[in-house]
Amino acid sequence: MELAATAESARAVLKTLVNEWGLQVTIRTLSTSVVFHTPPQKMSEQIRAVGEDMHRRCLDACIADLTTVDSETGSVLFYWSYLGEDRLNKLRSKVKEMIDGGQEVDRIAARFVSIYTAVYTESGPAEDSRQLGEFNLGEFEMIVPRQLWEPLIVERPEDHEEIEESDVSFGNRIRQARQTLIKVKSEPS
Repeated sequence: MELAATAESARAVLKTLVNEWGLQVTIRTLSTSVVFHTPPQKMSEQIRAVGEDMHRRCLDACIADLTTVDSETGSVLFYWSYLGEDRLNKLRSKVKEMIDGGQEVDRIAARFVSIYTAVYTESGPAEDSRQLGEFNLGEFEMIVPRQLWEPLIVERPEDHEEIEESDVSFGNRIRQARQTLIKVKSEPS
Protein backbone atom coordinates (compact mmCIF):
# COMPACT_ATOMS: atom_id res chain seq x y z
CA MET A 1 0.00 0.00 0.00
CA GLU A 2 2.88 2.33 0.73
CA LEU A 3 4.10 1.70 -2.81
CA ALA A 4 0.74 2.40 -4.43
CA ALA A 5 0.86 5.38 -6.77
CA THR A 6 -2.46 6.88 -5.67
CA ALA A 7 -4.93 6.77 -2.81
CA GLU A 8 -7.36 4.93 -5.07
CA SER A 9 -4.82 2.22 -5.92
CA ALA A 10 -3.97 1.85 -2.21
CA ARG A 11 -7.67 1.34 -1.43
CA ALA A 12 -7.80 -1.24 -4.24
CA VAL A 13 -4.97 -3.17 -2.55
CA LEU A 14 -6.91 -3.09 0.73
CA LYS A 15 -10.06 -4.32 -1.03
CA THR A 16 -8.09 -7.22 -2.53
CA LEU A 17 -6.68 -8.16 0.87
CA VAL A 18 -10.13 -8.05 2.49
CA ASN A 19 -11.60 -10.15 -0.31
CA GLU A 20 -8.83 -12.76 -0.06
CA TRP A 21 -8.20 -12.85 3.71
CA GLY A 22 -11.40 -11.47 5.22
CA LEU A 23 -11.65 -8.26 7.18
CA GLN A 24 -10.53 -9.64 10.53
CA VAL A 25 -7.27 -11.14 9.25
CA THR A 26 -6.58 -8.03 7.17
CA ILE A 27 -7.11 -5.75 10.16
CA ARG A 28 -4.91 -7.90 12.40
CA THR A 29 -2.17 -7.94 9.78
CA LEU A 30 -2.29 -4.23 9.00
CA SER A 31 -2.62 -3.19 12.65
CA THR A 32 1.10 -3.85 13.02
CA SER A 33 1.96 -1.92 9.87
CA VAL A 34 2.62 1.66 8.95
CA VAL A 35 -1.14 2.24 8.54
CA PHE A 36 -1.72 2.22 12.31
CA HIS A 37 1.66 3.46 13.49
CA THR A 38 2.33 6.54 11.39
CA PRO A 39 1.54 9.88 13.05
CA PRO A 40 -1.28 11.62 11.12
CA GLN A 41 0.91 14.56 10.09
CA LYS A 42 3.40 12.15 8.42
CA MET A 43 0.86 10.00 6.59
CA SER A 44 0.97 9.88 2.83
CA GLU A 45 -2.26 10.29 0.91
CA GLN A 46 -2.22 6.53 0.26
CA ILE A 47 -1.82 5.55 3.92
CA ARG A 48 -4.46 8.08 4.99
CA ALA A 49 -6.90 6.64 2.42
CA VAL A 50 -6.27 3.05 3.54
CA GLY A 51 -6.61 4.00 7.21
CA GLU A 52 -9.87 5.82 6.53
CA ASP A 53 -11.23 2.86 4.55
CA MET A 54 -10.21 0.40 7.29
CA HIS A 55 -11.93 2.49 9.97
CA ARG A 56 -15.08 2.67 7.82
CA ARG A 57 -15.06 -1.08 7.28
CA CYS A 58 -14.64 -1.69 11.03
CA LEU A 59 -17.57 0.62 11.83
CA ASP A 60 -19.69 -1.14 9.21
CA ALA A 61 -18.80 -4.52 10.77
CA CYS A 62 -19.73 -3.27 14.26
CA ILE A 63 -23.08 -1.92 13.07
CA ALA A 64 -23.81 -5.12 11.14
CA ASP A 65 -23.05 -7.15 14.26
CA LEU A 66 -25.34 -5.01 16.41
CA THR A 67 -28.23 -4.92 13.95
CA THR A 68 -28.26 -8.53 12.71
CA VAL A 69 -30.57 -10.87 14.62
CA ASP A 70 -27.94 -13.53 15.35
CA SER A 71 -24.79 -12.30 13.72
CA GLU A 72 -21.34 -13.78 13.68
CA THR A 73 -20.07 -13.72 17.23
CA GLY A 74 -17.53 -11.22 18.34
CA SER A 75 -17.52 -8.69 15.52
CA VAL A 76 -18.19 -5.59 17.58
CA LEU A 77 -15.99 -6.96 20.36
CA PHE A 78 -13.12 -7.31 17.88
CA TYR A 79 -13.55 -4.23 15.68
CA TRP A 80 -14.51 -1.44 18.09
CA SER A 81 -10.91 -0.85 19.15
CA TYR A 82 -9.92 -0.12 15.53
CA LEU A 83 -12.46 2.64 15.00
CA GLY A 84 -10.68 5.82 16.01
CA GLU A 85 -12.48 8.42 18.14
CA ASP A 86 -14.66 9.87 15.37
CA ARG A 87 -16.10 6.51 14.33
CA LEU A 88 -16.32 5.34 17.94
CA ASN A 89 -18.60 8.31 18.56
CA LYS A 90 -20.66 7.32 15.50
CA LEU A 91 -21.00 3.81 16.94
CA ARG A 92 -22.08 5.21 20.30
CA SER A 93 -24.68 7.37 18.54
CA LYS A 94 -25.96 4.38 16.56
CA VAL A 95 -26.30 2.30 19.74
CA LYS A 96 -28.11 5.12 21.54
CA GLU A 97 -30.43 5.43 18.55
CA MET A 98 -31.08 1.67 18.69
CA ILE A 99 -31.87 1.81 22.42
CA ASP A 100 -34.06 4.88 22.01
CA GLY A 101 -35.86 2.96 19.25
CA GLY A 102 -36.69 0.10 21.61
CA GLN A 103 -33.77 -2.30 21.18
CA GLU A 104 -33.23 -4.18 24.46
CA VAL A 105 -29.91 -3.38 26.10
CA ASP A 106 -29.24 -7.02 26.97
CA ARG A 107 -29.41 -7.95 23.26
CA ILE A 108 -26.76 -5.33 22.52
CA ALA A 109 -24.74 -6.45 25.56
CA ALA A 110 -24.79 -10.06 24.31
CA ARG A 111 -22.42 -8.97 21.53
CA PHE A 112 -19.83 -8.33 24.24
CA VAL A 113 -19.81 -11.89 25.57
CA SER A 114 -16.68 -13.59 24.35
CA ILE A 115 -16.56 -17.12 23.00
CA TYR A 116 -13.40 -19.15 23.17
CA THR A 117 -12.23 -22.51 21.93
CA ALA A 118 -11.42 -25.08 24.60
CA VAL A 119 -8.79 -27.49 23.36
CA TYR A 120 -8.67 -29.70 26.43
CA THR A 121 -10.99 -30.23 29.39
CA GLU A 122 -10.68 -32.12 32.69
CA SER A 123 -12.04 -35.23 30.97
CA GLY A 124 -9.71 -35.06 27.96
CA PRO A 125 -9.68 -33.45 24.52
CA ALA A 126 -12.62 -31.16 23.90
CA GLU A 127 -15.09 -32.35 21.27
CA ASP A 128 -17.49 -29.43 20.77
CA SER A 129 -14.88 -26.93 21.79
CA ARG A 130 -16.70 -23.58 21.66
CA GLN A 131 -17.33 -22.25 25.15
CA LEU A 132 -19.04 -19.18 26.51
CA GLY A 133 -16.53 -16.71 27.88
CA GLU A 134 -17.01 -13.71 30.07
CA PHE A 135 -19.03 -10.59 29.48
CA ASN A 136 -16.59 -7.78 28.64
CA LEU A 137 -18.05 -4.99 30.77
CA GLY A 138 -15.26 -2.47 30.14
CA GLU A 139 -15.58 -2.73 26.37
CA PHE A 140 -19.38 -2.62 26.60
CA GLU A 141 -19.28 0.56 28.68
CA MET A 142 -16.93 2.17 26.14
CA ILE A 143 -19.88 1.96 23.74
CA VAL A 144 -22.90 1.97 26.09
CA PRO A 145 -22.26 4.17 29.15
CA ARG A 146 -23.66 2.99 32.48
CA GLN A 147 -26.14 5.86 32.75
CA LEU A 148 -27.68 4.62 29.49
CA TRP A 149 -27.89 0.89 30.26
CA GLU A 150 -28.43 0.78 34.03
CA PRO A 151 -32.07 2.00 34.15
CA LEU A 152 -33.05 -0.44 31.37
CA ILE A 153 -31.73 -3.72 32.79
CA VAL A 154 -34.51 -5.76 34.35
CA GLU A 155 -34.07 -9.09 36.10
CA ARG A 156 -36.02 -12.01 34.66
CA PRO A 157 -36.90 -15.39 36.21
CA GLU A 158 -34.33 -17.25 34.08
CA ASP A 159 -31.56 -15.05 35.47
CA HIS A 160 -31.43 -17.24 38.59
CA GLU A 161 -30.49 -20.31 36.55
CA GLU A 162 -26.86 -21.26 36.09
CA ILE A 163 -25.34 -20.47 32.70
CA GLU A 164 -24.33 -23.50 30.63
CA GLU A 165 -20.90 -22.58 29.26
CA SER A 166 -21.09 -25.03 26.36
CA ASP A 167 -24.21 -23.25 25.03
CA VAL A 168 -22.89 -20.40 22.88
CA SER A 169 -26.31 -19.55 21.45
CA PHE A 170 -27.35 -15.94 21.19
CA GLY A 171 -30.03 -16.49 23.83
CA ASN A 172 -27.47 -17.79 26.29
CA ARG A 173 -25.15 -14.88 25.54
CA ILE A 174 -28.06 -12.52 26.29
CA ARG A 175 -28.56 -14.22 29.67
CA GLN A 176 -24.82 -14.12 30.43
CA ALA A 177 -24.66 -10.40 29.68
CA ARG A 178 -27.87 -9.59 31.57
CA GLN A 179 -26.79 -11.56 34.66
CA THR A 180 -23.50 -9.67 34.73
CA LEU A 181 -25.20 -6.29 34.26
CA ILE A 182 -27.73 -7.08 37.03
CA LYS A 183 -24.88 -7.99 39.36
CA VAL A 184 -22.94 -4.82 38.50
CA LYS A 185 -26.10 -2.72 38.91
CA SER A 186 -26.72 -4.15 42.39
CA GLU A 187 -23.20 -3.41 43.64
CA PRO A 188 -22.66 -0.13 45.49
CA SER A 189 -21.06 2.53 43.30
